[in-house]
Amino acid sequence: MHYFVNSSNLALQKDLLNDFSNLLQKKLQAYALTRKNVFVIDRRNALKASENSYYIIKNNYSLFKDTNHNQSYGTYLVGKYIFDEVNKQNEHNLQLQAH
Repeated sequence: MHYFVNSSNLALQKDLLNDFSNLLQKKLQAYALTRKNVFVIDRRNALKASENSYYIIKNNYSLFKDTNHNQSYGTYLVGKYIFDEVNKQNEHNLQLQAH
């Protein structure tokens, strides 16, 4: 018997916002508030399906190799998200400088 996932987007109900991750994010945000040229990008948002779930499969591609490592498509999504966030911040800064 063979089993197939019949979904292009499968979400895992796992809280990836564990205590350590939350503490790290808070510390980074606090630091960023003390510097005008620093902002924090939470890479977990790239894989977020809903408030408390994250994709493990998206567009029929597995996102994780194991519990601590992304597959290449997961890495692509996280990298794209980071670059998009940096570009948004750069555009915002350019608009502020123009005024």
